[in-house]
Amino acid sequence: FLQLDRLAEDERIEIWAYYADYDWVLFCQVFGTMMDLPKGCPKLCMDLQQWWLQLGRPEIKPPKSEKEHDALADAHWNKQFYLNLTTYVSMKRLGWG
Repeated sequence: FLQLDRLAEDERIEIWAYYADYDWVLFCQVFGTMMDLPKGCPKLCMDLQQWWLQLGRPEIKPPKSEKEHDALADAHWNKQFYLNLTTYVSMKRLGWG
């Protein structure tokens, strides 16, 4: 399922989600408990909604997904939102925007 044993010693993974609380609990339950997660898997999930709020609610959300409650469409939406937030932070650091 997760091939974390193939990660190099210096590689780190992050797990991000939008309103992640319940999804993270369910993800961990797949393995039993959070303590049963595979070696190398982080014990926390970063939340895009919280990061967006922390940044002051910038107007950078991606377009609404056309498919509601579709896991793959949601994953693409989350990825685009994450990329939008990282671009926003990079531009702020450069003094643009």
